[in-house]
Amino acid sequence: MMKAILHPPDRQKRAAGRTPLSGREWCNQSLVAGLKCGSSSAALAFCSRYGPRINRWVWRLLGADGEHDELVQQVYVGFFSSLSKLKNTEALDAFVDSITIRTVRKEIRRRRFRRVFFSGSDEIEKEAASGEPPLREMVIRTFYRMLDELEADERTVFVLKHFEGLTMEEIAHRSGYSLRTANRRLCSGRDKLREMMMKETLLIHLLEEH
Repeated sequence: MMKAILHPPDRQKRAAGRTPLSGREWCNQSLVAGLKCGSSSAALAFCSRYGPRINRWVWRLLGADGEHDELVQQVYVGFFSSLSKLKNTEALDAFVDSITIRTVRKEIRRRRFRRVFFSGSDEIEKEAASGEPPLREMVIRTFYRMLDELEADERTVFVLKHFEGLTMEEIAHRSGYSLRTANRRLCSGRDKLREMMMKETLLIHLLEEH
């Protein structure tokens, strides 16, 4: 139920699918070699293959957000600036994922810091989930408001586990944690969310209905 509710809006899927080239037509080795040589075709292929995935992960980790596009661009910048560090081209998927996770995690920490020390200043307002029915939008906003209360590491692990369906081993590898630390972050995040959800009687009721 929750995974279905928190899908990215269709506008992001359309935007991610505009590039004319199919990234799947390139093997990892050729794609990385082309990117390192500055090939525009390789860059388009990369965006075609990984654009939808990056958009989805940023959306799932942050929710509908006014700075979504800027964060996606930060992921791309982070990827290209770190590309020389990629030694095993077969690990390209995990490499892109780790850049995405680190970028969003850094932004979550930055926002928590600002919220704690500069409360009342220019808070980032989340965009309305375009086209969503009011009740569905309320559920989304309520849940992401609770996610905002988690530590960045707890939030990241929880979302990757329950929304993206990654195994704990995959999460640990992509996030740079040990497996034990990843499991500890997940348990801590679950406990905090469970406590917060007990106070959200309307949310509980809606989830039980579906």
